[in-house]
Amino acid sequence: MAWPQKVKDKVLVACGRHCCICHKFCGTKIELHHIKLKSEGGTETEDNCIPLCFDCHADQKSYDFKHPKGTKYSPRELNDHRDKWYNLAQQSLGTGTSDHLEQDKETFKIIYDLVPADKTIYFLKTKDFNSRKFSLTPIKPISELLLKVHNEAWIEFYDSDLEALRLRLFTAFEEFTDKIRTDTYNFPDTQYDTQCVPREWMEQQPARYHETVDFLNKKADEIAIIYTNLVRLSRKKLGVKTA
Repeated sequence: MAWPQKVKDKVLVACGRHCCICHKFCGTKIELHHIKLKSEGGTETEDNCIPLCFDCHADQKSYDFKHPKGTKYSPRELNDHRDKWYNLAQQSLGTGTSDHLEQDKETFKIIYDLVPADKTIYFLKTKDFNSRKFSLTPIKPISELLLKVHNEAWIEFYDSDLEALRLRLFTAFEEFTDKIRTDTYNFPDTQYDTQCVPREWMEQQPARYHETVDFLNKKADEIAIIYTNLVRLSRKKLGVKTA
């Protein structure tokens, strides 16, 4: 049985056609997932529905209870993700009031000033982490921004489209810096901030070496794309000017 049209209309408006887990804007590429599965008695009601992107929906369907890897989303967690995003989307006043417009401009300025496009983002766009070494200096602003957010917890947009991009960007920032911290090491006989993926892994742990390099390269590209989209959308919605 398909979702009733009135349920589809209501939840898609509530989420703004964003995924309630990763917050990506989906447009037509969105699925309605049963929080309590139909096989377990779940119904096609608004309360049992969470809109998801194709990737997040696939995660829900592919979990193998016989051979579990990772941690499956619980119904309560799915409910909380949905309600939190609905609340943010409904509170999004975008450019509707001058106060919120100015606050969103200030939020954008903080991100843009702390993580400069011409240094940090350019470095991520052009760096191949398969090379022998790299400097931590261009990516230190990412760690500094995350530290500021964790300590003060104030950086967010009122506009839900901008906030969705910010959440994705900050998640990618955290994943990237975690990988740098756990799987790269100080390069011998150079200045302190020079790192590398250990070259000895190429022979001793080739799978780990290539997984680390591939992850860093892909995550760096992802950050650059999300950051660019955030800048472009901020220009359009907020009228901000960038160099």
